Amino acid sequence: MSDYTPLGIEKMARQASTDVALIRCPRDGVVMRVVAWRARRRDGSDETRHSTGRLPSAQEWTLTQLDVMCPACRRRGEGITVTSRTARTPQPA
Repeated sequence: MSDYTPLGIEKMARQASTDVALIRCPRDGVVMRVVAWRARRRDGSDETRHSTGRLPSAQEWTLTQLDVMCPACRRRGEGITVTSRTARTPQPA
């Protein structure tokens, strides 16, 4: 069970979709530590993996979910869904 509100989890999910290394605690603003992850293979196969170790290679795997912990307040965010975003094109001035 997560120690954060649904709004806090949603904020962390948006941050994770942008950059997994810069997910910040909604309470303290401290960078969260990834404690577990789930990923699926990019080659189109149905292979999935989950681990508590180092993040998988971004070239071979797509992150789907993360479990994170704030090192300052020790709260946990579990089951944070990571969605891929398309790159934004600059708008003309």
